[in-house]
Amino acid sequence: MAAPRSDRSIEIDKAVEPAASADTDLRLGFLLTAVVLLRLLLPIAPDRIFDVDPGQVSGPMSAIGPTGSTLLDVLLIGLSAITFWSVGRRRGLDFKLVLLLCLPLPVLVWNSSGDLLQTWRAIDWFAAATTGVALAHLVADRRVRVVVLAMLLGGIVVMACRGVHQVVVEHADTVAFFDANRADILATRGWLEESPAALAFERRLRQPEATGWIGFSNIFSGFAAAGCIGLVGALVVSRRRGHEAGGPVLLGLAAVMLAVLVGVNGSKGAIAAGTLGLIAVLVLFGPFGSRFRARPGPVIVAAGVVAFLAILLRGLLPEAFLGDRSLLFRWHYLQGAWGMFTSSPLVGVGPDGFQDAYLQFKPVRSPEDVASAHSMTVDWLASIGVVAIAWIMAAVRLVLPSAESPAEDDASTSSGFRWTGRRRVAVVMVGLGIFAIQCFVESPLEVDGVLLRIGAVAMGIFVAAVVIGLLADVPESLVRAVAVAAAAVIAAQAQIEMLFWQSGSVAFCWAFLAVAGGAGPIDGRPTSNSKSPIRVPIVTTCFVGLAIGSAVVAVRMGFSEAQAGRSVVGLHRMLDDDRPAPSASDRRIAALALSAGVVEDGRWNDERRVRGAIEQFMAAGEPEDVAEALRIADAWFAARPGPASSAVRASVLQVVANASVESEADQRALAAIDDAIEFDPRDPIWRVVRAERLVDLDRCEEAMLAVASSRTLDAQRELDPLVRLGPIELERLDALELECRDGASGSVKVD
Repeated sequence: MAAPRSDRSIEIDKAVEPAASADTDLRLGFLLTAVVLLRLLLPIAPDRIFDVDPGQVSGPMSAIGPTGSTLLDVLLIGLSAITFWSVGRRRGLDFKLVLLLCLPLPVLVWNSSGDLLQTWRAIDWFAAATTGVALAHLVADRRVRVVVLAMLLGGIVVMACRGVHQVVVEHADTVAFFDANRADILATRGWLEESPAALAFERRLRQPEATGWIGFSNIFSGFAAAGCIGLVGALVVSRRRGHEAGGPVLLGLAAVMLAVLVGVNGSKGAIAAGTLGLIAVLVLFGPFGSRFRARPGPVIVAAGVVAFLAILLRGLLPEAFLGDRSLLFRWHYLQGAWGMFTSSPLVGVGPDGFQDAYLQFKPVRSPEDVASAHSMTVDWLASIGVVAIAWIMAAVRLVLPSAESPAEDDASTSSGFRWTGRRRVAVVMVGLGIFAIQCFVESPLEVDGVLLRIGAVAMGIFVAAVVIGLLADVPESLVRAVAVAAAAVIAAQAQIEMLFWQSGSVAFCWAFLAVAGGAGPIDGRPTSNSKSPIRVPIVTTCFVGLAIGSAVVAVRMGFSEAQAGRSVVGLHRMLDDDRPAPSASDRRIAALALSAGVVEDGRWNDERRVRGAIEQFMAAGEPEDVAEALRIADAWFAARPGPASSAVRASVLQVVANASVESEADQRALAAIDDAIEFDPRDPIWRVVRAERLVDLDRCEEAMLAVASSRTLDAQRELDPLVRLGPIELERLDALELECRDGASGSVKVD
């Protein structure tokens, strides 16, 4: 029989257990944030293989696709499940928050059925929201709040270092390379020179922009503005606490770098959001700041509301007001999203369905075809319907926890974080891991690219370490105030940009909301729900199941992407490759591999693969190849009628009609064009194509109506001249009018 334990040993165990639990929280928060940063600092591409012609590039795009993205989501959901178990059995979970998180899940599953891209984005969104809820429980430990905030700010600095290199070095090299290979580059995307798509692409390419790994300058600018405000807040705290100058100088330089990048990008939304963040700093650290710091969450909500109201106000003003188009376009997106919501209020159009639906619901004066409403709340309502209210409530609950921040003179409010050898090693290992994964995903990198990533990661680590050093022993309310000021920028920018839509940024945004708020009481006291211990195992089991299910989806995605990659590997060429271009036989072999079982087994869940097979058959060009492409296109449209399938089918039938002398081919092509117009009613180019087909059928009166409609639709795009019809399309319209006039003055054929 074991000897009875002494009272002293029992007391020691009681003292050690909370410390061990706190270390567990710190480790989980560190790991969750590390995965969030990995998502931010890697390029993510929805279509790595078919975004450009595989026969004119050396290989798939150097990025992670839906498979890699979903694997990172599996890590986030799995770590969140562990967090719910660890935190829940010790001090309980905020079950209301967890319930709000899970309410949209059935709708996400419904929208994901049979569509790979919908599935991918649904998992991304849910994993990001889950991460936010998990971190919100962990930041009840003050040390976790400090470390997570420091890591998020450090991640922004890493991204900014890449942004500086993009503006100073990469931009000039990119423009020079484009000028030397302009025709080939446009050909890889299937664009004609001077076409609207080519002109828009070239306009963006020639603008020096910092985009980091996100690829969108406005999202980058929003994060840069948030990072700048967060560092300014840390500097204010540092000045109050009388810290030495070394660390604050580094933070000041980093803040200036971030502010300059926002200015270089010229993002008016980020500048406005940054201004709101600066106001938040003044409110939280001003003469009456202690009152606001006790419950700072409303500052974040107010910033988001102000930004959203700005969109509504812009919609009420004249179209030409102050020459602004950014907010005007957001007003257009909101109108289109409202149409989507009212047409499908229960399930929405799906996380990846906005772009297709916007073609149907966009206002007459909207010149853009966008993939997102550029607003967190509007995107959710349009995409998942009325259950989006649950996520909106969850986001508000995150930043408005039920308890006040501890008093600033409370001696227990210091975070207690201390650097140890193991913690330093962990930080270095995570930094090296991010660098190694970047090099692997983006390979091959030149020497300057490798050095840039080493320097950027090192700079981010230094900044994070300084922030931890400055905030480690300050009151909880001051730490949270710094996070709230930065999160206010995120909340404002999220109402005018697609921060909560884009795959690389959505988890980062949820993490920022979490570190600025919390789940239930933020002082670490148990919640009332801890009296129901059975709930914690149930919640944990559910999230473990979701992680396993997501892993299964990722594996299936991986097999599909790998098979598609193997199918086209023989087509890859460098721009300066000495080998001949892929032959018709090469294209046919690739197309046959891609299309195997697609029609027979109804494998329509991956639009990229279906379109890729059709494009390769068309590139092969033989009559039997075109016939096979048409067979697939017909079956695709019959199974999944929509903008993509109708457009591809109409394009194939156009080729068939051009090669035929039978009027039946023209009639069938015309019917397919009408189908495409039904799904994309405001694109003037389809009216051009329709008019040409009508002229071939000697139906000039109808053709002239199509020409007039095309010109009208084109004029409605005047708000963005670069998306209007180009010189080639206008010449086609002029030629049609001339041909019909000549036909009317001579012998006119009748049906």
